[in-house]
Amino acid sequence: HLVVDKISVPVLSLNSEDDPVVPLSAIPFERIKKNPNVIQLLVAGAGHIEYYHGMNLEFWAFALGIDFLQNVRRVMREYPLN
Repeated sequence: HLVVDKISVPVLSLNSEDDPVVPLSAIPFERIKKNPNVIQLLVAGAGHIEYYHGMNLEFWAFALGIDFLQNVRRVMREYPLN
């Protein structure tokens, strides 16, 4: 969390309010807000790694991460830095 302001690539940060391992006090929300490369997603409940839904216990956070990366790739192709 000490280097949040130095992140220069798109990052999706996913945390849960009821995480017993990473408490809310450990998340540098103000520093994250100042960095346009970081998207912070905070969910109400999921524990530490319990980001499941549905009868098949599908891991929705994985799908979210894949969607995020695909969109980053699409934007990078449409708006190359060079």
